Amino acid sequence: MTNPNQVVKYCQCKQTQLLGWRCPQDKGLEYLLESQQLYPITILPSVTKTILEICSNHNLILVKQLLGINPTELQTYGLSPIELKSLLAEAKLLLGSN
Repeated sequence: MTNPNQVVKYCQCKQTQLLGWRCPQDKGLEYLLESQQLYPITILPSVTKTILEICSNHNLILVKQLLGINPTELQTYGLSPIELKSLLAEAKLLLGSN
C-alpha cells in the first residue's frame, strides 16, 4: 500500500493536481460535496430498499433532487404519503430548508 504522503510528494513533483477525500485540505472531495450539498438520498434514515429502488427508477440520486420535485409528482412514483412525509422532512432538515 502506498503511503499518502508519498502520493502528495509525487503529485507535487510532477506538478499534478491531486483530488481526494480531504485532499487538498479544505478543498478535497469532502469539501466539494458538502459545500454544494450533494448528498445521496441513501443518507436519509427513512430510505428503505423499496424507496431506493423507486428513486433509482426515476433517476433521483441526490437529496437536492428530491426537494426539487413537486410532492404530488413524487406520489405518482409510488411513494406512500407517510414515506413521502418522512423523506421530505429529513431532506429539509439535512439541507436546512424550510
